[in-house]
Amino acid sequence: MTSDALIEMIERKLKDHGLDKVIPDDDVLAETYKAFHRSNQLREKFEELEKEFKEDEIEVPKGLGKKVRAILKKYPDLRWDDALSISDDRWSPMDSATASRHRPANWKASMGIRFLRALNQRHP
Repeated sequence: MTSDALIEMIERKLKDHGLDKVIPDDDVLAETYKAFHRSNQLREKFEELEKEFKEDEIEVPKGLGKKVRAILKKYPDLRWDDALSISDDRWSPMDSATASRHRPANWKASMGIRFLRALNQRHP
């Protein structure tokens, strides 16, 4: 069964049982509205800063893959990008990885929404 067929079947079954879209309570709606508004403001500020930003030349360290693999061997529960972020001695070794574990539960959904918004803005 394809993903589209599965979604269609689930939606049909929900409709057959009289279930509708779930809309969160007013507190969650208000919190999410504020978060979207803040995200848009930050995106606009970031776009302004990005126009003026002069990127330094970044030298990728030799043996980066080896270093990342060593970190993942020591901390196998890390994602590869967390291992990459802590591979540079200038950063506190576990700060980035620890922070990623404490993202809000809706972080992935929020990122998905932001991605779709950005995609729609570029390709209306």
